[in-house]
Amino acid sequence: MKNKLGIIAIFLLGLQGVLILLSWIASAAFPEWHVSSLLSEEGIRWFFRTFTGNLETDILMWILLFLMAYGALKRSGLLGLVRQLCFGGGKISMLSYRQRMGLRTVFFELFIFIVVSLLLTMFPQAILLSVTGELFPSSFSDSVLPSISFAFILIAFSYGFIAGAFRTLNDAYAALSVGLLPFVRFFPIYLLIVELINSVIYIFQF
Repeated sequence: MKNKLGIIAIFLLGLQGVLILLSWIASAAFPEWHVSSLLSEEGIRWFFRTFTGNLETDILMWILLFLMAYGALKRSGLLGLVRQLCFGGGKISMLSYRQRMGLRTVFFELFIFIVVSLLLTMFPQAILLSVTGELFPSSFSDSVLPSISFAFILIAFSYGFIAGAFRTLNDAYAALSVGLLPFVRFFPIYLLIVELINSVIYIFQF
């Protein structure tokens, strides 16, 4: 896997280099195409000015929140328990008292989350609707993935403390990083892809 990631990174760097070269050739040879060169003064300024901003995307935050939720669910034992009950032939009657209490709490919290979400979106003057009363786009659509991630983190913490997987706040905090660790090795790939996409957008002024 490590070698494959290195090959992918080199390939993306090669694409970036080819894109830079082609943008310079196209802007010089075909000015009627209105292509922006990455080797022009403005192109170089754009690259340095927007490099950090290009990485600060909603997608990055969604990935991080999702992975934090995944790590919390995994470390709390709730994810494994759900798999066992749904696909492993496990039965609720076989669970310990603390596990059953944890599951009841999880179901209650999910019910509250769904009810609150419906109250904030389903009525004509609901708070999370857009000014025109639309659900997409709206404050709800902008926050649905972070809200779901935070809900999963909450139920993972609740189950973890009730079932005994988490004994201290440090245990719960450490669980948030479990899901992030696998993403670390993919972050350079993410960086290269984002920069490549934004370079294409800049060149053709989409």
